[in-house]
Amino acid sequence: MILPEFQNRGIASQAVREVLERARGERKFGQIHAFPAVTNGPSNKICEKTGFTNLGQCEVEFAGRGALKRLARCRAGGLSASLPG
Repeated sequence: MILPEFQNRGIASQAVREVLERARGERKFGQIHAFPAVTNGPSNKICEKTGFTNLGQCEVEFAGRGALKRLARCRAGGLSASLPG
């Protein structure tokens, strides 16, 4: 979460880009998925801006509370499904 006074400055998008770049460099992750809430426009926008592909929606139990959350299922581009190792 980005504090309100620091939102809309590209901080979260840059952080996601750096994590993805590191993951690509380490070459030990097959795929990276993000699961932003369908109703969380800013998080969905970050996924879109950083190259994630929306794979549709899913429902998951959130934090073991028994309540289902409807989430967008997104996959990062540019990561190989099978890596050497």
